Amino acid sequence: MRIRKMNNKLDRQSIFEIKQSVSEFILNNANVKIDEHLLTTELTVFADKLIEIFAGDDKLEYVEFMTNCVIDGIKLTNEADLLEYVVPIWASARGQQIPRDKLVDEFYYELEMLILFNLLMDMIDNNLDATGVAKLRAIIRRYSNLPEVWKFLCAASGDEVIDAYTF
Repeated sequence: MRIRKMNNKLDRQSIFEIKQSVSEFILNNANVKIDEHLLTTELTVFADKLIEIFAGDDKLEYVEFMTNCVIDGIKLTNEADLLEYVVPIWASARGQQIPRDKLVDEFYYELEMLILFNLLMDMIDNNLDATGVAKLRAIIRRYSNLPEVWKFLCAASGDEVIDAYTF
Protein backbone atom coordinates (compact mmCIF):
# COMPACT_ATOMS: atom_id res chain seq x y z
CA MET A 1 0.00 0.00 0.00
CA ARG A 2 1.22 3.44 -0.72
CA ILE A 3 -0.09 6.81 0.25
CA ARG A 4 -0.63 9.50 -2.29
CA LYS A 5 0.31 12.98 -1.34
CA MET A 6 -2.64 14.73 -2.85
CA ASN A 7 -0.84 18.01 -3.42
CA ASN A 8 -2.65 19.10 -0.27
CA LYS A 9 -5.81 19.45 -2.29
CA LEU A 10 -8.77 17.23 -2.92
CA ASP A 11 -11.00 18.86 -5.48
CA ARG A 12 -14.34 17.85 -6.95
CA GLN A 13 -12.87 16.96 -10.33
CA SER A 14 -10.11 14.67 -9.04
CA ILE A 15 -12.46 12.93 -6.60
CA PHE A 16 -15.03 12.28 -9.33
CA GLU A 17 -12.34 11.07 -11.76
CA ILE A 18 -11.17 8.55 -9.18
CA LYS A 19 -14.80 7.57 -8.46
CA GLN A 20 -15.24 6.84 -12.17
CA SER A 21 -11.99 4.85 -12.27
CA VAL A 22 -13.05 2.76 -9.25
CA SER A 23 -16.42 2.06 -10.84
CA GLU A 24 -14.85 1.01 -14.15
CA PHE A 25 -12.26 -1.14 -12.37
CA ILE A 26 -14.90 -3.02 -10.40
CA LEU A 27 -17.23 -3.48 -13.37
CA ASN A 28 -14.36 -4.71 -15.58
CA ASN A 29 -12.87 -7.06 -12.97
CA ALA A 30 -15.86 -8.39 -11.07
CA ASN A 31 -16.40 -12.12 -11.02
CA VAL A 32 -19.74 -11.56 -9.30
CA LYS A 33 -22.87 -9.73 -10.47
CA ILE A 34 -22.54 -6.05 -9.63
CA ASP A 35 -25.49 -3.71 -10.01
CA GLU A 36 -23.96 -0.85 -12.03
CA HIS A 37 -26.62 1.66 -10.96
CA LEU A 38 -26.18 0.85 -7.25
CA LEU A 39 -22.40 0.93 -7.58
CA THR A 40 -22.51 4.34 -9.28
CA THR A 41 -24.93 5.68 -6.69
CA GLU A 42 -22.93 4.51 -3.68
CA LEU A 43 -19.63 5.77 -5.12
CA THR A 44 -21.26 9.13 -5.88
CA VAL A 45 -22.50 9.42 -2.29
CA PHE A 46 -19.00 8.54 -1.06
CA ALA A 47 -17.42 11.10 -3.42
CA ASP A 48 -19.88 13.77 -2.28
CA LYS A 49 -18.97 13.05 1.35
CA LEU A 50 -15.25 13.41 0.55
CA ILE A 51 -15.92 16.70 -1.21
CA GLU A 52 -17.93 17.94 1.77
CA ILE A 53 -15.14 17.04 4.19
CA PHE A 54 -11.98 17.82 2.24
CA ALA A 55 -12.58 19.94 -0.87
CA GLY A 56 -11.97 23.66 -0.93
CA ASP A 57 -9.07 26.02 -0.65
CA ASP A 58 -10.02 26.73 2.97
CA LYS A 59 -9.29 23.08 3.82
CA LEU A 60 -5.79 22.74 2.35
CA GLU A 61 -4.06 22.69 5.73
CA TYR A 62 -6.54 20.13 7.08
CA VAL A 63 -6.04 17.89 4.02
CA GLU A 64 -2.27 18.03 4.47
CA PHE A 65 -2.60 17.22 8.16
CA MET A 66 -5.01 14.35 7.48
CA THR A 67 -2.84 12.97 4.68
CA ASN A 68 0.07 12.80 7.11
CA CYS A 69 -2.18 10.97 9.60
CA VAL A 70 -3.18 8.49 6.89
CA ILE A 71 0.47 7.63 6.21
CA ASP A 72 0.79 5.94 9.60
CA GLY A 73 -2.88 5.07 10.12
CA ILE A 74 -3.18 3.02 6.95
CA LYS A 75 -0.51 0.63 8.22
CA LEU A 76 -2.51 -0.30 11.32
CA THR A 77 -4.43 -3.50 10.81
CA ASN A 78 -7.15 -3.33 13.43
CA GLU A 79 -9.57 -0.75 14.74
CA ALA A 80 -8.23 -0.75 18.31
CA ASP A 81 -4.74 0.15 17.12
CA LEU A 82 -6.12 2.91 14.91
CA LEU A 83 -8.09 4.33 17.84
CA GLU A 84 -4.96 4.31 20.02
CA TYR A 85 -3.15 6.15 17.24
CA VAL A 86 -5.94 8.67 16.56
CA VAL A 87 -6.95 9.85 20.03
CA PRO A 88 -3.61 11.43 21.03
CA ILE A 89 -3.31 13.12 17.62
CA TRP A 90 -6.81 14.51 17.92
CA ALA A 91 -6.18 15.73 21.49
CA SER A 92 -2.92 17.49 20.64
CA ALA A 93 -4.07 19.04 17.35
CA ARG A 94 -7.49 20.35 18.45
CA GLY A 95 -7.72 24.08 17.99
CA GLN A 96 -4.76 24.00 15.62
CA GLN A 97 -4.91 21.67 12.60
CA ILE A 98 -8.24 20.27 13.81
CA PRO A 99 -11.13 22.62 14.58
CA ARG A 100 -11.70 22.83 18.35
CA ASP A 101 -15.35 21.77 18.00
CA LYS A 102 -14.56 18.59 16.00
CA LEU A 103 -15.33 15.55 18.15
CA VAL A 104 -12.96 12.59 18.16
CA ASP A 105 -15.61 10.37 16.53
CA GLU A 106 -15.95 12.82 13.65
CA PHE A 107 -12.17 13.07 13.26
CA TYR A 108 -11.87 9.27 13.31
CA TYR A 109 -14.60 8.94 10.68
CA GLU A 110 -12.94 11.51 8.41
CA LEU A 111 -9.59 9.77 8.77
CA GLU A 112 -11.15 6.43 7.85
CA MET A 113 -12.86 7.97 4.83
CA LEU A 114 -9.49 9.28 3.63
CA ILE A 115 -7.90 5.86 4.29
CA LEU A 116 -10.74 4.26 2.33
CA PHE A 117 -10.18 6.71 -0.52
CA ASN A 118 -6.45 5.85 -0.62
CA LEU A 119 -7.15 2.12 -0.52
CA LEU A 120 -9.61 2.44 -3.41
CA MET A 121 -6.93 4.26 -5.41
CA ASP A 122 -4.49 1.45 -4.63
CA MET A 123 -7.10 -1.06 -5.77
CA ILE A 124 -7.49 0.54 -9.21
CA ASP A 125 -3.69 0.61 -9.55
CA ASN A 126 -3.60 -3.14 -8.74
CA ASN A 127 -1.43 -2.23 -5.79
CA LEU A 128 -3.60 -3.64 -3.03
CA ASP A 129 -2.40 -6.57 -0.98
CA ALA A 130 -4.46 -8.89 1.26
CA THR A 131 -4.01 -6.54 4.22
CA GLY A 132 -5.35 -3.66 2.14
CA VAL A 133 -8.36 -5.69 1.04
CA ALA A 134 -9.05 -6.65 4.66
CA LYS A 135 -8.77 -3.01 5.74
CA LEU A 136 -11.09 -1.90 2.92
CA ARG A 137 -13.64 -4.50 3.95
CA ALA A 138 -13.39 -3.54 7.62
CA ILE A 139 -13.99 0.16 6.93
CA ILE A 140 -16.85 -0.56 4.53
CA ARG A 141 -18.39 -2.93 7.05
CA ARG A 142 -18.11 -0.39 9.86
CA TYR A 143 -19.92 2.32 7.92
CA SER A 144 -22.10 0.13 5.64
CA ASN A 145 -21.45 2.64 2.90
CA LEU A 146 -20.40 0.65 -0.19
CA PRO A 147 -22.30 -2.66 -0.47
CA GLU A 148 -21.50 -3.24 -4.16
CA VAL A 149 -17.80 -2.67 -3.49
CA TRP A 150 -18.19 -5.06 -0.53
CA LYS A 151 -19.54 -7.79 -2.85
CA PHE A 152 -16.65 -7.25 -5.24
CA LEU A 153 -14.08 -7.47 -2.41
CA CYS A 154 -15.68 -10.64 -1.01
CA ALA A 155 -15.39 -12.29 -4.41
CA ALA A 156 -11.86 -10.98 -4.94
CA SER A 157 -10.86 -12.41 -1.57
CA GLY A 158 -12.32 -15.80 -2.43
CA ASP A 159 -14.89 -15.46 0.35
CA GLU A 160 -18.56 -16.21 0.10
CA VAL A 161 -20.34 -13.28 -1.48
CA ILE A 162 -23.10 -11.94 0.68
CA ASP A 163 -25.59 -9.71 -1.13
CA ALA A 164 -26.92 -8.10 2.02
CA TYR A 165 -24.78 -7.60 5.02
CA THR A 166 -25.89 -6.76 8.52
CA PHE A 167 -23.84 -6.17 11.59
